[in-house]
Amino acid sequence: MFILLPLDKRLDWKNPPVVTIALILINCFIYFALQSGDDEIQQKAQNFYRESGLANMEFPIYKDYLLATKQFSKLQEFETTTDPLTKSSYTRSMLARYTAYYTDTDFAYNQSLLNNAIPNLNQSEIQRLKHKRLNYLEKYENSVIFNYSLRPAQPQFSGIYGHMFLHGSNGHLIGNMVFLAIVGFVVEAILGGWLFLVAYLLTGLCSAALDILLQSTSYNFHLGASGAISGVMGMYAALFGLRKIQFFYNFLFWVDRVKAPAIIMLLIWIFKEFSMMLFVQSNVNYLAHIGGLLSGALIAFLLTLSREKINTEYMDSSIKTDKFQKHMADASQYLGEMNSHKAKVHFLQALSVQPNNIEVLQNLVDIALQTNNNNEYQKHAVQLIESRIKQGDYENMYKSYQEFIKKTQTIPPLSDHGNFQVIKHLIGLKKYPQAEKLIISMFKKNHTHQQYSSLFLTLGKQRFTQGDKKGGLTFIKLILKYFPNSEEAKVAAQFEIS
Repeated sequence: MFILLPLDKRLDWKNPPVVTIALILINCFIYFALQSGDDEIQQKAQNFYRESGLANMEFPIYKDYLLATKQFSKLQEFETTTDPLTKSSYTRSMLARYTAYYTDTDFAYNQSLLNNAIPNLNQSEIQRLKHKRLNYLEKYENSVIFNYSLRPAQPQFSGIYGHMFLHGSNGHLIGNMVFLAIVGFVVEAILGGWLFLVAYLLTGLCSAALDILLQSTSYNFHLGASGAISGVMGMYAALFGLRKIQFFYNFLFWVDRVKAPAIIMLLIWIFKEFSMMLFVQSNVNYLAHIGGLLSGALIAFLLTLSREKINTEYMDSSIKTDKFQKHMADASQYLGEMNSHKAKVHFLQALSVQPNNIEVLQNLVDIALQTNNNNEYQKHAVQLIESRIKQGDYENMYKSYQEFIKKTQTIPPLSDHGNFQVIKHLIGLKKYPQAEKLIISMFKKNHTHQQYSSLFLTLGKQRFTQGDKKGGLTFIKLILKYFPNSEEAKVAAQFEIS
């Protein structure tokens, strides 16, 4: 047993992978709802195959057909499978099932029957066999798998698209959906929803195309999302390329995690699928997996040529995180050694990776205070206040704001957005004089922001509440003069009239 899965990214529910979730839900709906009646349809068809006498008729005919057409290896396989079942009456239904499987999936046999060319049978026997087989196949008329699976020897439009949304069992579905969930949300985050959906469907089609090209005589029912999901896995590995990512592997009893270039996963996946295809007898369509991996990698490579189509920042976030953590560890070590200068160097490097990190900024502020560097204190203290505003941490923002005023005897030179947030917080704390002082100083420098009108109205109303009509009218007049078309102006006009 061998499993190799990337585990480098965590799902961000603030930006959910809508397309990946939709694909999982669609696959589950088709399997549990639309395919739910297929088992009953198949059972009825199998009962008809056995009870109508078609099984007893076709078993010797098919053996003679394989012998007459010199398909000796297939004849040996058929006899090895069915001969033990002929020796017991308790296995007749199993014998019928295997006979039906071989005859249903043998394209050449069905074409010979259709063309009235079965060796060693006269036309009357052929017509009788054909009539019974057509009646048998009619039982599958409403089967989703029968109508929408891919048969490489006889591809149809419905099967080329439909096969990638069908599954043969609960385990088949669950396995595919787990892999899709693990790799899908990452590739969707890199490409965006619509581009990811197009790429997903395209790899599914490429997987089917390779299947049709190299298994052109196969009349088996090919179904499952694994071709398209292998495409997503190929895209994942090719998009990250030489970037080192963490992935999980399980080989026999050995389980571990390792960090290595992502492209290694693609090579291992392809090698694994080729090995399984060559040396393992299974119903799994390894060729479709290979087609998906190769087409997914090619699509991803072409997309990387146009950098604006992919989210490189998302892919590089792990690298940045590692770099940030290394600088923080080094800075903490130097702080412990009382070496503020070297600690500051690493904190600044950490800040270049995460410009709004509160812990880093607080450390830089503390170092500036310890070394009495007023310029650096003001610079990093302002950054700290702005970062806390961005994070909505208004309580600690106001503490830092007050500390700045206390230490410098000046108002922090914040951005307009930052100042407006401080004013709103001051109003919320009912510190109206401080709010008025700050907003008036801002207004003198620039009076174009629309936010002034709502804040002026709030402060004006407060002045009226305190009985200071003159002070209240000052703010009302500013609204009417500078923001006459605002909603606040309609309210302000009532104050001036009264």
